[in-house]
Amino acid sequence: MSSTYYEFNCEGEHYATSDLVCHLISYKIIISFFFKQYKKKKQPKVQNGSKRKNGVTHTPAIELVEVDVATDGPESTEDAELASLLEEDESQLEDTCGQAAHDTEVTNTTRAKAIREMREKRVIITDEQNKEALGIFPKVAGLVKKVHNSTTLGKQFARLRAANAHHLDGDKETLDRRVPTRSDLACLDAHLYFEKVIKQLTVAAELKSFRLTDGQWPLAGTLADILSLLSDPTKLFSRAEVPLIPNSVPMLTRLEGGLRSVSNDAELPPVIHVAAYAGVLLSEKYYNVMDECEVYRIAIVMSPDKKLQWFTANGYSSAVVAQICALVVSRWQENYKPPPSSATATPSSLVTPRQSVSESTSLCQPGTNSTVQRISRWLPPSTVAPERPEDDISTYLDEPVVPLSHVNAAGGLLKFWEGMREKRSSVAQMALNYCSAPGM
Repeated sequence: MSSTYYEFNCEGEHYATSDLVCHLISYKIIISFFFKQYKKKKQPKVQNGSKRKNGVTHTPAIELVEVDVATDGPESTEDAELASLLEEDESQLEDTCGQAAHDTEVTNTTRAKAIREMREKRVIITDEQNKEALGIFPKVAGLVKKVHNSTTLGKQFARLRAANAHHLDGDKETLDRRVPTRSDLACLDAHLYFEKVIKQLTVAAELKSFRLTDGQWPLAGTLADILSLLSDPTKLFSRAEVPLIPNSVPMLTRLEGGLRSVSNDAELPPVIHVAAYAGVLLSEKYYNVMDECEVYRIAIVMSPDKKLQWFTANGYSSAVVAQICALVVSRWQENYKPPPSSATATPSSLVTPRQSVSESTSLCQPGTNSTVQRISRWLPPSTVAPERPEDDISTYLDEPVVPLSHVNAAGGLLKFWEGMREKRSSVAQMALNYCSAPGM
């Protein structure tokens, strides 16, 4: 039996990128409703030339140059200024995602689907609402760069900040720069914190492009609340150490539930409804991918604070939970169950080593004991119940879940199972192999 952690792949694909990709694109797809996109597009530039020379007419030279063109609406002078400032941020986003073309395609198709399906439910984003929403992040992120890049504006901001200190709850002194997918919320929160200061700063005509409208300010506040739902997953995936499946999957499941609640909240603006629903659609898409890989489900079951109860608590049907139970039992029988010794005969009630997932399903049916077959109620249990080995998957599954505080006290999930090796070495090895699988 191998003592090496994490030794799984699914159908030749590295399944583990799904959690991180799901989170990154969920973030990107929500932001896309509030960030007017500017795309590099080549346009012809005609160079000056003479009309005739030595009796020959010369055609002016034409050079293709790249310019920023708004893709979510008509181009304007304000668009050009914002696009120029945000070009560097978007290049950072490309590097952060690592598979920008794929992410952009998924974002665009899912965004369109969300708009279409919500329209069928009579949740419609008007042209005016769309324009206001798309202008929020370019103005917010653009002003930050403008202030940070200009010594004059920086000093002016500092003076206004000092003059309005009595209106500010805290000692924050500067606006937060935007780092795509990691500090969008911090950038937006800082803008809201300095609302009074920014309104005074953007009175100047040269900062008109960065001035939020009366309708954009409250929308920005609601957007910040929505992005806060993604705060914990963002922190998890930003850590130096790789997050594990038992940590990342439950967190993303909770995120999906939050986005679903937002999409159903009738009091919120339509654009918030649709943006949250797009996040839900994206989550569903990637959960379907994860369902195809058994490592995800087994890793959850082998987390002592979750086990099969986690699936029941998160809306999985009793039939699906029984299938997951059978899967775990089958993998145990195939790869981890220790061979029977002369001192301990294998109880006849347990699954045989070569029993398939379908054959072992009966042991995991709802309402039945997962380790012992039904015992006649007329016989004293002490005379017929087999001794349950400690180092057995069925014994583990039948035990109550362990409080998360106990797992944390042991030093975390992997250290918890390391400490269980002496008590149940085979179950511990299975848990360590599955639970150490990265969730990104």
